[in-house]
Amino acid sequence: MTGACGILQSISVFQASTKLEGGDLFIERFWNTEAARLGKTLEQYIKDCQASIYGYENLWKLAD
Repeated sequence: MTGACGILQSISVFQASTKLEGGDLFIERFWNTEAARLGKTLEQYIKDCQASIYGYENLWKLAD
């Protein structure tokens, strides 16, 4: 989950910096489609992404 969320975050950052025409709509549709595929609302999917990234970062800190 963390990897998929990281990719989606990277795509969002890329769009924010390049402002590709139609990019915002594409990202919105992509996030919504991925959430639906997993049987979640977009809000739940975003919360799950945040939680998985937080957990991943904490595991790395513990490994040090």
